[in-house]
Amino acid sequence: MTTGNSEYCDPGDFAAFSLADGGAGFYQCLGDGSAYVLYSGPNPNEPPEDAGSYDAAGACSTAGGQKLGFMCAGCTTNEDCGTQDGMPMVCFSFPNKGGNLCTLSCTTATSSVCVAPSAGCGNNGHCKPSG
Repeated sequence: MTTGNSEYCDPGDFAAFSLADGGAGFYQCLGDGSAYVLYSGPNPNEPPEDAGSYDAAGACSTAGGQKLGFMCAGCTTNEDCGTQDGMPMVCFSFPNKGGNLCTLSCTTATSSVCVAPSAGCGNNGHCKPSG
């Protein structure tokens, strides 16, 4: 099965559509990349309410020996990356998104670990950057 335009989608990816009231709704790509289905969760483009304290500038600083945070660029090894909610992050190459980033490993079943600023679990088994 394919998407409406006969192409496969990236598992966990989102596609927006306009609602009659002017708001936005979302479809999410199935874990096997075969199709988009209606998504009924929170807006995937907004950080969760409990993520209000996320500070990208602070999370991406290595001042004082601090390890890089989630979706931060500049790592060369896994040891450069910290943890996210107790899970160790890995340094993974995203050549089309600026190089190496600290991210989490994920599967379709564990895609909820890919919180903002991630765009979900990519088909490479890692939380992917947005944009």
